[in-house]
Amino acid sequence: MRRSALLPLLLLLGLSGCAVRQPVSPPPATAAEFGRSSSWLLQARLHSALYGCELLVLNGNNARLAGEQERLPGFRRQLGDCQGAAATAAREATHRLPSGQDRLLRNAQKTYLATWQAYLASLNIEHPADLQRKESYLRARAALLEAAAKESEHPARTREPTEKQLTIGS
Repeated sequence: MRRSALLPLLLLLGLSGCAVRQPVSPPPATAAEFGRSSSWLLQARLHSALYGCELLVLNGNNARLAGEQERLPGFRRQLGDCQGAAATAAREATHRLPSGQDRLLRNAQKTYLATWQAYLASLNIEHPADLQRKESYLRARAALLEAAAKESEHPARTREPTEKQLTIGS
């Protein structure tokens, strides 16, 4: 009976490991290509990178709980690589943010980045559930998306005149 109960668990662990070994790297895209704001694209890229690291923590913790100590160094190495790649993605995505944004939106972006970095750094195979950091991250993400939605409803005025302003002055 015990052997038959372990078989589905082993199959599940094996299948979930396949997803981690072949991460999907989306091609670089701009926010305009998705019809979304740059803040939305920022959080989507960083959330995706974070999710890959969370999967490694989950799989590593499952291996640790199953007593597969020989697999843990590989998971730790993969997690370190994932965290490094995620930090690089954060730097690249941050540099793509447009200047001259609304102060509320910019503050939401800074808060999101800070909580994202803290949560990413806290990911650990030995202690996978830091619920307080994850809740802080999710709240900051929701606040960023809300600020981005408000910004798209009421875009900040730019210094360049609009077409309507140009036709009125002529």
